[in-house]
Amino acid sequence: MKRALFVAAAIFASRPLAAAADAPPSDATAVREVVENSVNGTIAVLKDKANDRDARRRKVFTIIDSAVDFPLMGKLTLGRTHWSQFDSAQQKDFIASFCRVVKDSVFDKVEIYTNETVEFAAPAPADNGKYQMSMDVLSKGQHHKAVFKLFREGGAWKVYDLEADGISMVRIYAAQYDQVLQKGAPADLLAKLKNKALAVPDEFKALGETTTPGKK
Repeated sequence: MKRALFVAAAIFASRPLAAAADAPPSDATAVREVVENSVNGTIAVLKDKANDRDARRRKVFTIIDSAVDFPLMGKLTLGRTHWSQFDSAQQKDFIASFCRVVKDSVFDKVEIYTNETVEFAAPAPADNGKYQMSMDVLSKGQHHKAVFKLFREGGAWKVYDLEADGISMVRIYAAQYDQVLQKGAPADLLAKLKNKALAVPDEFKALGETTTPGKK
């Protein structure tokens, strides 16, 4: 019953737990607000059937845009070596295409949300000034864990990666893009992204398909 994890991928009914006593209150509070507002905002949009699919899609995209650091996520996905192989125009093109691919993939999965229960844990400091905040999803008697990873850029905390049941979104996309770039050039990857020739990574696709109606 793992499709509920893609609510978090949207990037993203709660019962927040108390903040960790040793965490800096200002940072912990800001991180909590980003994650909880994003998740609860996405859930509210999905529950509102008064809006058509396109309207819900636009609203979810607005939430994702405000919560996710796509430039950082994109750079981490390519890795330092591959990123340096792209010229400035290609880097800009890649971030735009990567942003579209991720948002399209996330929305396709979160829109099957069906009142799963979500419980947030307290934000926790991570290495190099970063933060993590986990979320437990209860779906039809089964628990699944999503971990949001955040970094502060320009004073604002943004999500730069999401782990669903231990699977990192950045690492999964990185492995897929690396296969293309090992054999081709940046232009080849950009063309595939623009033409939607790259499928959703199988590991994340499986998370969304395990509870799709009609499937077991």
